[in-house]
Amino acid sequence: MRWSRLKGVFRRIIISNFSKSYLEEQLSRRRGECRQCGKCCELSFKCLCLTSSRKCATYFLWRPQHCKTFPIDQRDLDEVNGNCGYYFV
Repeated sequence: MRWSRLKGVFRRIIISNFSKSYLEEQLSRRRGECRQCGKCCELSFKCLCLTSSRKCATYFLWRPQHCKTFPIDQRDLDEVNGNCGYYFV
């Protein structure tokens, strides 16, 4: 399970940095907003920026591109069992 989640992290990093057309297409289909639930911050390992109250300590300051664009597509939502403020049309 952890390996497949780690693969998801690498997939998002690659898409966010090297597949701009796919990223733009998917983000145009994305609706909703981040609820800062912290689910995406614990997919493969607990992010160091995640506070004890499950909020991102750097959310409004600085976040890596793959964090800003989560979820990129339905596969990402499936990784968090659909528990996200975003959805796709």
